[in-house]
Amino acid sequence: MHYGDATRLELLHAAGAGQAKLAVVTLASVEKSLEIVRLLQRHFPQLRILVRVRGRLEAYELLDAGVEDVFRETLDASLEMAVAGMRHLGVPGHTAVRAVRQFRRHDELALRRMAALRHDRAAYLSEARQSVKVLEEVLRSDAVRDERDDGWSPEK
Repeated sequence: MHYGDATRLELLHAAGAGQAKLAVVTLASVEKSLEIVRLLQRHFPQLRILVRVRGRLEAYELLDAGVEDVFRETLDASLEMAVAGMRHLGVPGHTAVRAVRQFRRHDELALRRMAALRHDRAAYLSEARQSVKVLEEVLRSDAVRDERDDGWSPEK
């Protein structure tokens, strides 16, 4: 285990970044995360970099920097809460989980499309509107399919 400032190249070398396959960045500061990501990309191109960010805007910045594996903590917490809320309202477990999975898949694709458009307000808003329409259609068709599903529903 190594402790110190991960923006220092000598620390990354001492920690074995040259032989590593994976780097995980979980800082609260997106600026500091970007600084570390750029250093890793420049000096350790073999590394697969996973980065945790707070939300969508920070994710855009990391995607712009070429990071493929961006994890949004606000999304995960919100989706967990959505499942719990649906369950408390009497929605069967498999229905709630399936709806959240559908939403996550859709949102991850939309995130990547919208990242490229975020500096063009009109295009960004147009894509956001279209994305919401598509999501509504997907969830509506999934709900119809679920009404005919005799699948599992664990106890609350």
